[in-house]
Amino acid sequence: MDISELLDEMALLALPDGSRVVTIEEAREELPRARKLLVTLQSLQDQAHDLTEELEILVEELPPHHEHVVEVAEQLGNLVKEWQDIGDELEDLGARIAGFDPGYLEWHGVVDG
Repeated sequence: MDISELLDEMALLALPDGSRVVTIEEAREELPRARKLLVTLQSLQDQAHDLTEELEILVEELPPHHEHVVEVAEQLGNLVKEWQDIGDELEDLGARIAGFDPGYLEWHGVVDG
């Protein structure tokens, strides 16, 4: 049985962009990996918050092209890129972030059988 037989067209349209429909078993198999990715995202969120605060202080004191301002801005940009890459990995697993505090994920799927 393929996915089109299990979900009607309206249900597929209601899924968030980039979602992949998975079975319960697929979600269970991917849960340990997804959990690690969520923890990594939570850590990145904390780092980004700290860097953003530091950048706000720096731009009040230094010109925008000062090497320290540029360095912190680049670090923040790298965190955003890493965040996006991890988000893509989660989507590939069929999961999406539903919250961070507490951290939880959602899967869109179908029941086997």
